[in-house]
Amino acid sequence: MSRQSPNSKWPLRISRYLIPVEVVSTTQNYLRRLGTEHLEGIAYWTGIFKRNEAIVRSAIFPGDYADNPKSGWGFSHVDLETAFKVGNEIHKRKEYLFIQLHTHPFEAFHSYTDNNYPISHRLGFISIVIPHFAKGPMKNRNTWKVYEYQGKGKWRTLGRREIMKRFVIMVACDEQGDQ
Repeated sequence: MSRQSPNSKWPLRISRYLIPVEVVSTTQNYLRRLGTEHLEGIAYWTGIFKRNEAIVRSAIFPGDYADNPKSGWGFSHVDLETAFKVGNEIHKRKEYLFIQLHTHPFEAFHSYTDNNYPISHRLGFISIVIPHFAKGPMKNRNTWKVYEYQGKGKWRTLGRREIMKRFVIMVACDEQGDQ
């Protein structure tokens, strides 16, 4: 049995994220489209738990919920009202917010804004940065820079081996996490 945080179904540590290839493709299409306009994009991956594994079910794009999306060459911002709308949508779906993804125009790294203003400060929350406005194939996890929230404003950078082990792109994935 996996240990969970007090008063939560969230496990103390998520061992793997099972991500359907369709979610990766949909996310890449959205982020690439913004990139063709030289705009950074943000997406969120949500889903359910099966023990200590996160089963990603869908992508949410805050631009779909924003009255006035704020994005530019060097930044992308989700205002408080849009964040609430996204949170309500996740709640309606009875899912959890696992991962925040966003693009950078050039190399992938965690900026000051990324470190200090994620949509979630839950311990273990994941932030993935995709370089070059997601022009390269996102299925290639070697291009991802992945960060895990440690609390008190600190993020841990995940190494290549850990990324490959913990983030599994599934050809077909049902709600039970089976292929």
